[in-house]
This record gives sequence, structure tokens and C-alpha cells, in this order.
Amino acid sequence: GLAVLAAAVGCFWLANRRARPIAELTRVADALASGDFSRRSTHAAADEIGGLARSIDTMADALQAQIARAARDKEDLSAILANMSEGVIATDRQRRIVLCNEAAATLLDFPRGSAPGHPLWEIVREEPVLKAASRALESGERVTAQVGPIGTRWVDIAACPLPGPNGPAGLVVVAHDAPEAV
Repeated sequence: GLAVLAAAVGCFWLANRRARPIAELTRVADALASGDFSRRSTHAAADEIGGLARSIDTMADALQAQIARAARDKEDLSAILANMSEGVIATDRQRRIVLCNEAAATLLDFPRGSAPGHPLWEIVREEPVLKAASRALESGERVTAQVGPIGTRWVDIAACPLPGPNGPAGLVVVAHDAPEAV
């Protein structure tokens, strides 16, 4: 009886000792999955679990660096778009606006803050722009048009499909002041 009890306690202790680092790695992986890239494993043993812990920590470092790089790239893109005199609107495949700059809102006469997330046709009311966008997505080719007058100006636009693995992934519309109506 005493030997069975000692064996049971020993097995419990061993199982608990092996399960604790796995439970810790699960908590670290869950933290990474929820966006907490600062979490690291404390298991430093030279066994298989220690190797897995180091791999997860290395992966977390790489993800953290990629996310930081993506954030810097987004800031750079925002700064570039904000300082362009050309209007730029990017949409997804369903023509929902994913980004636009102030120049696009000014040139095509719409309130900029309302654009992201909305279909292009809800924001841009100029029929030639919408037709050019449709033709560019359907053909997979660049389409140009002149729009106006919008207020007192004429605007040249170019609608270009964004390449994707199965046809256009979206669309970029670039607008700029036309020197004169054609």
C-alpha cells in the first residue's frame, strides 16, 4: 500500500513537473495570439520544451519587429499621402475605400473623414470616376478620364487595378488638376 502511494505521489510530481512548462508555453502563446508580444517564456532548460520555448521567444521577437516595421511603413505612407498634391483613393475588390488623402477629398469634393470603409459610389459622386473604376477592375487595365467641372475645376483621373492572386485585389484612383477641359 505504501509503495503504491509513493509511486502515485512520484508520478503526480513528475507529471506536474513536465506539465508546468507546457502550461507556461500555452500562456505565452495565448498572449502572443492576443497581441502581447512582450511575453516570454522563463523555461530555459536544455530539453525539448526548452528548445520549443526558445523558438516561441524567437518567433515573438520576429513578430514584434515586423509589426514595428509595418507601423513605421504605415506612418511613412500616411505622411507621403498627406503631402501629395494629387488625390489618391485606394479601394478593395468590392470598391470599399481603404484609404484616401485630403487632396482626393478636395479635388473630388467629398468630406475626407467619411470615406474609409464606405463604397466608392457613396463618397465620390462623379459618374466618370465610377465608370473608370468599374472599367479598370473589369479589364485589369489602367483607365483614364476627365471629370468636371467640379466647382470651378476640371480633374484628370487614372484608375488602376491593384494586382492580386486571382485578378484585381482592389483599385487605386489618382486625381489631379487638369490644365484645361478636353
